Amino acid sequence: MERMSECIDKHAERLDHVENRVAAAEDGQTELAGGQMKLNRELSALLLKVDDMEARSQRNNLRIVGIAESTAITSMENYIEQLLPYAYASEIAGTVFSVGIHLSFQGSADLGLENDGYWPPYGGYGPRGTLCGGMLYCENI
Repeated sequence: MERMSECIDKHAERLDHVENRVAAAEDGQTELAGGQMKLNRELSALLLKVDDMEARSQRNNLRIVGIAESTAITSMENYIEQLLPYAYASEIAGTVFSVGIHLSFQGSADLGLENDGYWPPYGGYGPRGTLCGGMLYCENI
């Protein structure tokens, strides 16, 4: 009987040890779940901020549609720098006009169609759509 009592005491001690380890693991899991929820909220807020910043950055972009494929263009940046003063000549009379192009050409290469890097793209993919974001520098003469 005494031997059984010792065995039961050992098992009770081991069971207490196991219960303590399980409780510690559950507490850690609760902390991790709370941290994950906090990170998910921060991620959602950052994604909203990125979407807002992208939308704001696109507000200042110019979109020029309808540049004919037959137009001989070797450099889209140079073409736009020449086109904009011509298009807005009455509004910018008497100013030195300089455009810094950050992003231009949205065409067949962007659509996944191959053109071997040549401009204009071969095959007549329709009118060129060009997106450019720039810095306008005007200085009165």
